[in-house]
Amino acid sequence: MSRLTGNLLRTMDYSGIKARREQNYRLLSQLLPSRNAFTGEVPEGPFAYPYYHKNGLELRHWLAGRKIFVPTNWRNILEEFDRDTMEYDWAANVLPLPCDQRYGAEEMQYIADSIREWEETGS
Repeated sequence: MSRLTGNLLRTMDYSGIKARREQNYRLLSQLLPSRNAFTGEVPEGPFAYPYYHKNGLELRHWLAGRKIFVPTNWRNILEEFDRDTMEYDWAANVLPLPCDQRYGAEEMQYIADSIREWEETGS
């Protein structure tokens, strides 16, 4: 590791970053109650909130139009597996909603409001 990289990494507030990520995860959990197949404890320092939606591909595209980037994990699964498999279902419909330290309560509220708007309008 270069000295510059080491110096930059030493300036990071890792406990603050971890706390912010966990706070954002908890907030999404509260804002999207009973709409998520994944429940349980908040993981340590999560980078995303796994949100399942039966129309995940369409919702992901719609959220991108609202400036909410939701990556597609396991894109190869969408090409290699049949639509009626669990693998395809999870790759298509588990949305890793961003909850990392760059964001706060306002952004988590915006994400949750956007999902509810999409569901209410039937987009």
